[in-house]
Amino acid sequence: MSGLPTLADDGGIEIPILNNEPGVFSRRWPGYEATDDELITYTLEKLKKYKSRYERCARLVVCITFINPRSHKIHQASESIKGYVSDQIYSKYIKGYPYRALFIVDGVNKYYDELTKQEHEQYNHRRKALEKLRFFEMTDFVI
Repeated sequence: MSGLPTLADDGGIEIPILNNEPGVFSRRWPGYEATDDELITYTLEKLKKYKSRYERCARLVVCITFINPRSHKIHQASESIKGYVSDQIYSKYIKGYPYRALFIVDGVNKYYDELTKQEHEQYNHRRKALEKLRFFEMTDFVI
C-alpha cells in the first residue's frame, strides 16, 4: 500500500436484455481484448434479434472509489446514463469508446458523442459520481 489517497474508477455499458452484459468487461466481452470495430460488430450481432428501443435499452455506468489512508475510509459512488443501443453506427465516434458509437442518450435522442458541451455536462455520469464523493469527509487526505 502506498499510503497515498487513491481515486479509481471503472465503468462500462450494461444491456439488461443481455443480463447486463458486458458491464465492466466491456473491452473484453468477446473473451479477449477486442478492437473498437470488433466490439461494435459483436454488440450489433448480440442484439440483432431485438428491434425495439425497450429491448435495446442500456445504460453507461461508472463506479468511483476514493480511499482515504488517514481515516481508513473507503467511499464509493456510482452513476449511470440511460439510453438504448442503436442498430446504426455513429460515423464520427471517438476511437477508444466503441459503445458511444451505438449508444443513444435518453432525453436528447442523440448518440453520446453527438452531445454538445452543455448536454455532455448535463448527462455526464462520471461528473455526477464525483459530485457525490465531494460530500464525504476528505479534508484529512493532505499528505
